[in-house]
Amino acid sequence: MFERILVVCEGNICRSPVGEFMLREHLPGRDISSAGLSGLEGHDMDPVMREIALENGLDCPTHVARRLKPSMCRRAELILVMERQQRERIGRATPEALGKVLLMGKWLDEETEIPDPFRRERDHYERAYRQLDSAARAWSRQLTWGGQ
Repeated sequence: MFERILVVCEGNICRSPVGEFMLREHLPGRDISSAGLSGLEGHDMDPVMREIALENGLDCPTHVARRLKPSMCRRAELILVMERQQRERIGRATPEALGKVLLMGKWLDEETEIPDPFRRERDHYERAYRQLDSAARAWSRQLTWGGQ
């Protein structure tokens, strides 16, 4: 059973915090956190993403973005990324972690990547939110009764 899950995106202000908060709702009691490869350290969630999350009933507590560190990868039992190239980047930086890095959208059609909506039109944020929601639900199913 994966107890320590790390959700990773680019800046840790849009996709990964939402993925973290969704997984926390679906998998209570697990240690779920997030970080960004380039990590806009110290920033809150992107206001558009927070607004969409709140409109959809997702509890979004205070968030402080942080940059991914090798120690976070070593500690995590499962690392969920948004794009394949992020998996490759983690593998280059922390090769021992590569085996536990999977796409957040792994259980969606054709292992869906979730594109970065940052600084794009609102519909990109909404699409990313819907994909994250579907992915979090799919991971929850896999981790509670189907996957391990």
